[in-house]
Amino acid sequence: MVSFLRYFSKFVDWFAALAVVVMTLLVFFQVANRYIIGWIVPWTEEVSRILFIWITFVGAYIALKMHSHIAVETFFKRFSPKNREKISNILIFLVFYFLGYLFWLSLKVIPATFGVTTPVLEISYLYIHLSLPIFTGLMLLYLIGRIFRMGWRHLAFSCLVSIACLAALYLIFGIKPYSGPVLVVISLVCTGLLITFSMPIVFALGIGCSLFLVLFKDYPHQIMHTRMVGGIDSFPLLAVPFFILAGDLLNTGGVTTRLVALAKVLVGSIRGGLGMVTVLGEYFFSGISGSTVADVSAIGSLMVPALKKAGYKSDESVSIVSAASAMGMLVPPSIPAVVLGGITGMSVGALFVGGFIP
Repeated sequence: MVSFLRYFSKFVDWFAALAVVVMTLLVFFQVANRYIIGWIVPWTEEVSRILFIWITFVGAYIALKMHSHIAVETFFKRFSPKNREKISNILIFLVFYFLGYLFWLSLKVIPATFGVTTPVLEISYLYIHLSLPIFTGLMLLYLIGRIFRMGWRHLAFSCLVSIACLAALYLIFGIKPYSGPVLVVISLVCTGLLITFSMPIVFALGIGCSLFLVLFKDYPHQIMHTRMVGGIDSFPLLAVPFFILAGDLLNTGGVTTRLVALAKVLVGSIRGGLGMVTVLGEYFFSGISGSTVADVSAIGSLMVPALKKAGYKSDESVSIVSAASAMGMLVPPSIPAVVLGGITGMSVGALFVGGFIP
């Protein structure tokens, strides 16, 4: 059984890598045809969007296994190790309930996809929407394994506390009907509390949305499934994995070190120049990766040790890298700008131009 799970995990990793390679080649082929040759090949966009949907949910499963989902741990770290373990176990159960709810919704939506096809290649939407129940189910299996590794005492305590929390919420807000704005505030407060206790942000947002749907009762629950899949089905959002891929490739190739060397030549001789080198290096790398996380991991891992060695305090070093990375999202290309344009319909090009002046 262990060997099977190991091979299956490798298969999922290779599937994700192969999908990224195919998607990259298809988009490159489409851009080359459109701007160099002048041909338009519409099926490449459709296939790329389908692959992107699958990659997103594959990535969610892989990130759950690797404990790589983004979470805020500032407040959580103030608890003792024993209390942190108890809170983490309760959060695992809450995530398990949410994924089970999402899996149930996905199974209800799947029958509606029969007979509906994409406009160009006429691929059944069944193959697109299957990505969510498949990888939600895999995440549930993974969490079941984690739950049974807790030990029966911790398992029983966490299960009872999590069920009691959900039951209390339903008894307080679910029996008596409340207006939509009140329930939105309740959902936002619950989401904020979950994030404060170090639940991964993606699951905290999902639980907040599902709580609103359960309490409001006027919207069909299936809207969560359709919005999750439909929100990803956007060609401009393909820029997000490409920016991250480009940043990783350039960082692996040593470009980060060369950019820092260039920044050092420009401002390194000024008093406090090493801090300025960090800021300027962040800006240079932001113009390549488009990702704040990639900027922090690339420049931060290189400059924080150098700053400490030069006499900067730890909090000063981290503050410089964090501030530069936060401002770096304005430097085109920017993943937040692409996401904002994809959600609101604003021009991504205009957002990029608007990032230059600030």
